[in-house]
Amino acid sequence: MKNCIFLLSVLIIFISAGGLSAQSKNAGASSNAIPDFGPAVTSASLTIGSDKHAGYVAQFDFPPKNLKKGWWRYLKTVARVKNRKTYWKLSVPPEKGSSNVPIEMFSEIKVDGNSSRLTLVLNSVNMVASTRKEYMQQTKNFMEEFKSKFYGDYIQQLIVAAEKQARKTSADHQRAVAKRQKLIAKLEKSKARSADKDTTFEDEELVAAINTLGQLIAEKAAAVDSSQKEIASLKKTLLNYIQKSGH
Repeated sequence: MKNCIFLLSVLIIFISAGGLSAQSKNAGASSNAIPDFGPAVTSASLTIGSDKHAGYVAQFDFPPKNLKKGWWRYLKTVARVKNRKTYWKLSVPPEKGSSNVPIEMFSEIKVDGNSSRLTLVLNSVNMVASTRKEYMQQTKNFMEEFKSKFYGDYIQQLIVAAEKQARKTSADHQRAVAKRQKLIAKLEKSKARSADKDTTFEDEELVAAINTLGQLIAEKAAAVDSSQKEIASLKKTLLNYIQKSGH
């Protein structure tokens, strides 16, 4: 039946091609650099045993260990993982209009220069042409959706962090402004009573403190402006990711 739940057995093969701890030139950097979304999902193949399977590959501007973690987390949200030692057996509902025949897929994550490559292929052995075509499209959709979510989630985290920093900087700015205003009021009172006693030294200290706070206020204001620009840039990047992914 088309609406019944079918078993999707996914054999995940994570090959360590050396340097799994190598950092991405962007995502692995200490600063919040923006990872490149790269090209769209493209056709690829993967040989498992004596069989060659067709599917798709996508580039990720992230270290393999980050991609592996994100891939695992994503799979847990779309299916029930029953075994993770040798293979991951997943139980997921079929897409609308699809057959209820179980699907088997294989995936591989490899180092590709400063980035990573995720390959996802369909085991179409003994599968009729019409079913193969339908499930190949589902395989592509699965890959595209994951890449879109993976990059989107990363940028969303940067936006949250940037907004948190912007709020903190703005609060620091407002406190500095309030403190400076109090010191200005104190200086004015001191000058008002200067005829009664010598307050020159005290006034000089107040003036110095006011000037220092003025510099701090200018720095904080510039930092707030910089944070707002960063947030706007990140949101623009997120929109670009969505447009590139087609979702």
